[in-house]
Amino acid sequence: MTTRRSGPRDGGRAGLRTSARLRLTVSYVAFLLVAGLVMSVCIWAVLRFVPNYPLTAANPRDLGSPIASRGEILDAVVQACAIALAVLAVVGSAGGWWLAGRVLTPLQHLNAAARAAADGDLTRRVGSRGSRRDEFTDLADTFDSMLDRLERDLHAQRRFAANASHELRTPLAVMRAMVDVAREDPDDVDLPVLLQRLDETTQRATDLVTALLDLAALDQGAVAHRPVDLDVLVADAVEDLAPEARSRGVTVTTRIDRATVLGDETLLLRAVDNLLRNAVRHNRPDGGRVVVTLDGGGGDDGSGGFHAPGGAPDGSGGGGDGGARGGSRDGADRAGGGHRWSGGAGADRGRAGASAVEAAATRPVRFCVENDGAHVDARRLRLALEPLTRRVEVVGGNAGASGAGDGSTRSHGLGLPLTARIVAVHGGSLDLVPRPEGGVRATVTWRSADRGSTARGPTST
Repeated sequence: MTTRRSGPRDGGRAGLRTSARLRLTVSYVAFLLVAGLVMSVCIWAVLRFVPNYPLTAANPRDLGSPIASRGEILDAVVQACAIALAVLAVVGSAGGWWLAGRVLTPLQHLNAAARAAADGDLTRRVGSRGSRRDEFTDLADTFDSMLDRLERDLHAQRRFAANASHELRTPLAVMRAMVDVAREDPDDVDLPVLLQRLDETTQRATDLVTALLDLAALDQGAVAHRPVDLDVLVADAVEDLAPEARSRGVTVTTRIDRATVLGDETLLLRAVDNLLRNAVRHNRPDGGRVVVTLDGGGGDDGSGGFHAPGGAPDGSGGGGDGGARGGSRDGADRAGGGHRWSGGAGADRGRAGASAVEAAATRPVRFCVENDGAHVDARRLRLALEPLTRRVEVVGGNAGASGAGDGSTRSHGLGLPLTARIVAVHGGSLDLVPRPEGGVRATVTWRSADRGSTARGPTST
């Protein structure tokens, strides 16, 4: 059927809609007829004006006797051309209809898949049929890729909604249970303990909602891009984490190069802090190790290391913020005892690295966090980047679940997804790789932004 009345899918447009196959067929036939008509006119013109003398018989006996008048010849040519045009129209219509059908077949498959997707079925694909590669197969591949992404996003959204509902229901149910118990026997309730537990449960729900809002805000709003001294930011984050690392018996070792990126300092600090806290909290229970590396793209610039707690076995390394800014000092006054900074040997390396800053400005900045822990497979790490996936080792944990274990490590499962989103909106990438010896290596890569200054080395104070 070549025409049909418009319906709801046509956007309410009135009238009849002709099919593309019919329009292509008519176009083919019209082209053939126009071409045939032009040829006929050319033949008629040649016979009409060239030559301008009578046509005679080739038999010498009839020499000088015209075989036919010019008018009779022209009439015969016109009749022959008319018959040829009629045959051409019939053959062209049949051939054009068949050819148009062949050309439009990929679009029919694409339309069927699009209608299925509009009805909610995202599993149907167009697929490339045969070895032919043209614009239609490219369109089909692009459409299939779009459906693949839509299907993944839809599944992730449904999983996110289900997990979010579950995560919010848990603290609400706990608070409800505590209130019911207190109501049944008010005289036997330890009010300070009850209030503390209610406060902790409420805070957990608040943190979850805040993280959800932050995640949604990153998907909707633009991020300010200003130069941020990433080395200072990382050093501050490590220093803030030192007390928790010391209490868990985790040794944090850092090598921090000069690095500047463009972005929002608050968001970048949150991403760095999330990775560091995951690495410390999800570590070996008997005291593991966390290695933090910031590569500014120009190699070693002479900045030292930061160790918490107890420093490095050889006593080398840096002291938190002091290490990041360059200086020989005791880190105990900033991050607790056992933090030692040695800047003597680094000064020479810092001066040698000054010439590399200009070249380093165009190289990527890499921030890497490694920790010890149980072996984790790559599939579970991919799941860890999905919101509210709590039953996955996020950064090398020891309990088999993000947030599982002791109460101080319970999480809402949004830390890594939020970190990945922050990195993405800053034009970077986050890679999680299992370490062969156990644990996880998290690597963030950004584009570098030149600070327009020379490389810095440690200075004595």
